[in-house]
Amino acid sequence: MPTLYWQSGSSYGLIDPGGGERYLKTVEILPDSALEECKKFDAMFLGAIGHPDVKPGILKVGILLKNRFALDQYISTSTCARSSST
Repeated sequence: MPTLYWQSGSSYGLIDPGGGERYLKTVEILPDSALEECKKFDAMFLGAIGHPDVKPGILKVGILLKNRFALDQYISTSTCARSSST
């Protein structure tokens, strides 16, 4: 799933670091070039993380933690939907 990074105002960028497919081919989770590209923007939206052929947690930790430390992020929120059934 591509990662969408946006900048305030009307400009934005779409970066696809390869995710699970890249990891299966190269054992690289998030290339440094993707982080360098991210530094141009003020905020980012990260799409779904995971791949059926990659052990759960590998991509999530590799992408989220690498971003947090490299980009000095301090807020990370996840959206959720409340079910109407109780």
